[in-house]
Amino acid sequence: MRRILLLMAAVAVSFSAIAEGYQTNNFSARQSGMANVGTGMNLGAESVWFNPAAVVMQESLLDVSAGLSGIIAKHSYANDLLSATTGNDFTMPFNIYASVRPFKWLAVGVALNTPNSYNINWGDGWAGAHICQNMSLNQYNFQPTLSVRLGEKLSVGAGMMVTWGNFNFSRSLLAVGASTNAFIEQMSGIPALGDVIGSSPLASIELSGKATPAIGFNVGLFWDVNKIFSLGVTYRHPIRMKVEEGSASLRFIENEYLGAAAETMLDRMAGLSNDVLSQSTIATELVTPGSIALGVSLHPFKILDISADLQYNLWSSYKEQRIYMNTPSDTTELTNDVTAQRGYKNSFTARLGVQLSPLGWISARAGISFDESPVKDDVLMPNVPSMSKIGVTAGLSLRFFRLIFLDLAYGYTLPVEGGRTGSTQYTNMLTQQAELFSGTYSGDAHTFSVGLRLSF
Repeated sequence: MRRILLLMAAVAVSFSAIAEGYQTNNFSARQSGMANVGTGMNLGAESVWFNPAAVVMQESLLDVSAGLSGIIAKHSYANDLLSATTGNDFTMPFNIYASVRPFKWLAVGVALNTPNSYNINWGDGWAGAHICQNMSLNQYNFQPTLSVRLGEKLSVGAGMMVTWGNFNFSRSLLAVGASTNAFIEQMSGIPALGDVIGSSPLASIELSGKATPAIGFNVGLFWDVNKIFSLGVTYRHPIRMKVEEGSASLRFIENEYLGAAAETMLDRMAGLSNDVLSQSTIATELVTPGSIALGVSLHPFKILDISADLQYNLWSSYKEQRIYMNTPSDTTELTNDVTAQRGYKNSFTARLGVQLSPLGWISARAGISFDESPVKDDVLMPNVPSMSKIGVTAGLSLRFFRLIFLDLAYGYTLPVEGGRTGSTQYTNMLTQQAELFSGTYSGDAHTFSVGLRLSF
């Protein structure tokens, strides 16, 4: 039983259900070109997400917006002896918004989007495979919204967020490389066994699961001060999505002899096998932070808009990662509940965007953002290589037939200081001792967005 608890502790320490690392938020193609500002702006249907209070301020009766983004991210790791690079990790978040204003004082809207979509793949045999080989996370959100005028210039709004998601995570059970190979050679008495193993992991564990829908909310206040100036404030509640029936499985080295030996050894030492795991369930949580945002928008000239957002991200709600394993009662302990401390800190995000509309049928946009990392140096992991980031964006909108708008945007995100050095503690499964995995992480991301808006 002690061995299985040790294994689950190692998995809990390595696993993180937060997709913060190089998460690039893309909530609409139009606002992506302005660094995703929007709290203090009247954006029609897209305000369902950015500030639900502003929806009732839309000029049209019906507003519809849909968009799709492609995010290509690349990460790197290095220490004094070696380096590694991920593949071109790709995600494709989408967004759909619709709103209708049947009365001047009332509007209703709905959103369907992917607030978080994250993927990182280091490969099976890199130096940190015992911390993370790959991880993916997708969060989906459905939000009905109500927006009401309190007067000519002031409005409030609220949306109920119904959120669900899924994840996949894998890691090697043993460190890959010379130290593990030497230990196995010594234990087996076969001198050349390490050469056969090489940089392949003997055994890896993979966790996957789907989160049941969780309920949160998004509320806002919007003040259209005058024709030049507007203000907005929003609060988004943290959401904890529960995974109650996740699954786990083992993968072994492709060498037939070594794979069978590793499978037998793990069964004898820890009581774990694919037969046991096929009858087991994994429970954990996918946590997304709340936020408080203040937005200001200026319209000094007919053709010019300048907007800024300051957002306070409530990451401190992610204090721990708990993984609960329910195994068959006739093989091992019935329940194994392991907690790994996280202790993320709250952080700030600042955004500034500019829009220029010299003609009625075309608008150009640009933006810059700063996103502070909430991850402390002592919990910096390769599945969440979090860095404070700067993003620069550009966008273009074309108007067709007076009612149809095509939005295009590009963004580039990079670390503020070029990279970040940190470490995470893990348990060496051979020695059962706590060790540190340290190094310097870097990376960047390219984002391409396209959207279509209809306004009637």
